[in-house]
Amino acid sequence: RLEEQSPDIGSDIVKKFEKSHGEVQISRPSIVNIYPISIYNEQVEKNKQVGNVVAHAATVLLKRVGDERRTSLNPDGDSAV
Repeated sequence: RLEEQSPDIGSDIVKKFEKSHGEVQISRPSIVNIYPISIYNEQVEKNKQVGNVVAHAATVLLKRVGDERRTSLNPDGDSAV
């Protein structure tokens, strides 16, 4: 129950604690593991998604441009240009 109700401990908090208190023994329940977590940043995640969409769109566009160039250079569809 403690684990379900306790907030996550961010890595910056753990680092600040270690800096201010050094190597100190902390009494805690045996089932509790204290380790840093990565805080989810919605904006960073959106930027990654947008980057993936843009990269995919650029790939599709470059393929179409290449296909159109080949077609315009060889309008009969012959393999020899």
